[in-house]
Amino acid sequence: MAVATDTMSVLPGFMTAGMAVQIRDDIGLSLSSLGISIGVFFGAAAVASAPAGRLVERFGWAYSLRAAAVLAGTSMVGVAVLVHSTPTLNVLFALAGLALATAHPAANLAVARCVPQQRHGFWFGVKHSAVPISTLLGGLAVPAVALTVGWRWAFIGGGALAIAAMAAVPRSEAAYTVNPVVPTRRGAAVQTSERRLLVVLAVAVGLSIAGIDALASFIVSYS
Repeated sequence: MAVATDTMSVLPGFMTAGMAVQIRDDIGLSLSSLGISIGVFFGAAAVASAPAGRLVERFGWAYSLRAAAVLAGTSMVGVAVLVHSTPTLNVLFALAGLALATAHPAANLAVARCVPQQRHGFWFGVKHSAVPISTLLGGLAVPAVALTVGWRWAFIGGGALAIAAMAAVPRSEAAYTVNPVVPTRRGAAVQTSERRLLVVLAVAVGLSIAGIDALASFIVSYS
């Protein structure tokens, strides 16, 4: 359910990119407007990530995954029903960005708490398959939905999948927890070497994601 919710949270951006030609003809989505909308989506996620991470730690992964699924589903249904211009699309993409900012740390926390440590590498890899899965679904939505019944139905389907992902999240975390939280001393210092490593990892991940997102967002329109 963590992978499913994570996938649904990133789906709005890639589904819009995949169906950009059909959406452009309907609401006048130019290439520049597409770039702005994708920027709003990931920008909102970036700004909200740190506070969302703190809220995930406070409320737990199960509640947070459900909240992310509701936000993602609401944004996709909103795109299908309400969007007739790019400003409205941007507002709903900001909401979708909040879903993305919540889903990622919640899914990470679920893996960290519910998977034995010796299997973390494998399951974190499965969790990070959310981005290529969402790209695949966005591409499949073009021949399966956008060219048959219309692009809006693809977003309605995405919203339904998000609600299904929410329903799959357990109500209680206790039965699934194998790695309980280890209390740490409040205000404990972090070693300089650890901070430096985190900065290097953050820069590397940021650059790699920027390349992936740019390619997935514009390859259809450019083609």
